Parts: sequence; structure tokens; C-alpha cells
Amino acid sequence: MNAFEDLVNEYGTAIFNYIFSLVKHKELAEDLYQEVLLSAYLAYPSIKEQSKYKSWLFTIAINKCRDYWRKENKSKAILEGRGLFLLCHCLERISIHA
Repeated sequence: MNAFEDLVNEYGTAIFNYIFSLVKHKELAEDLYQEVLLSAYLAYPSIKEQSKYKSWLFTIAINKCRDYWRKENKSKAILEGRGLFLLCHCLERISIHA
């Protein structure tokens, strides 16, 4: 087993539980957890102080959740904006034909 696997074995459950506590959806938490592990794996060689691994992983986790929420809110805003546009367009057409 390598050092990264040891890190995942030590903190993986805590990281997943943290993500789940934030998003309250198991499948989403699993997806975000996988993104955290991938980001951590790619950046792992650049971390020099082992004492900071835990806080580093939790920081990656909260950032992945924030990225998800930003994207989700942006998508909702776009959909709501389109819905409002369509509603206005339909009301406009109704008033023209009335």
C-alpha cells in the first residue's frame, strides 16, 4: 500500500461523512467524494507537511461542495430566467390575440 492509500484509509470515511452532512444526498456525496480523491491524488506530491493532510483534504472537500453549489445555483438561475422569459412571451402573445 502506498502513502496516498494510507491517507485515504485514515481520513476517507470522515471526508465522505463530512460531504454527506453538507449535501444530504448519498449519490451526490459519492460523486463529490470521488472528485475530492481525484483532486487530492493529483496534488498529493506537492504537499510537503504530513501534519496538514487532514485539513488539506477537508479544504478540498468544502471547495468541491462550493463548486457544486455555485454550478447548481447558476443552472437554476438560467432555468428560472428562461422560464420567466417564456412566461412573459406567452402572456404577451395571449394579450395580442385577446
